[in-house]
Amino acid sequence: MNALRQSRHGSGTEETRNFLKRESALRFVTRWQYYLRQRAAGNDDRAEEVIRELSQTQTGDYPLLTREQMKALLPAAPKTESLETLLRG
Repeated sequence: MNALRQSRHGSGTEETRNFLKRESALRFVTRWQYYLRQRAAGNDDRAEEVIRELSQTQTGDYPLLTREQMKALLPAAPKTESLETLLRG
């Protein structure tokens, strides 16, 4: 009887894990679609916010793209001059 309970419990844990993975993937895809809509509408600032949010999510929460792939979609940070250069100029 205990073996049967343990196998059911293990199965439930696996089902829960699979459910959470599907939910995570669904959340990611939903946010990704929102990102694409914002880009298509020319709302680059909002699209950038979405990518930043996605790239800061825990690794297991976005199984479809790596953090590096998402960060590559962000615009390059503007180059800043050092304080010394500004004071000399």
